[in-house]
Amino acid sequence: MPTITAVTKPVFFKGAPGPPKPGAQVFFSDDLRDPQTQAKLGTRSGSCKWLRETPEDIHECEATCVFEEGQVTIRGAFDFSPNAPALSKYAITGGTDAYANARGEVTVEQLTQESSRLVFDIRL
Repeated sequence: MPTITAVTKPVFFKGAPGPPKPGAQVFFSDDLRDPQTQAKLGTRSGSCKWLRETPEDIHECEATCVFEEGQVTIRGAFDFSPNAPALSKYAITGGTDAYANARGEVTVEQLTQESSRLVFDIRL
């Protein structure tokens, strides 16, 4: 059961112009880096769709993480509000190559406004 730990500094790209409303999307892409050495482990690219107007600012997000050994897809709800919990979890929904039957969870810890730690607990 591989575990991969990475840190990120995502770059977000806003979808449609104007103020956000339910259905609006944001897109992101970033490098996944080793937290100790900062060596590049892979990349993560995906999108989040705003679901509803609530204090929690909930988005449904999905992403593909590309590593040298294959790809891992992840999906789940994410709270973008200022009072969001520091930890959130996503489902690993599949993969390719070495991760062809991947399942499990990705725990995301918000370290700062600009960076996160991701821990991939992959079951094959």
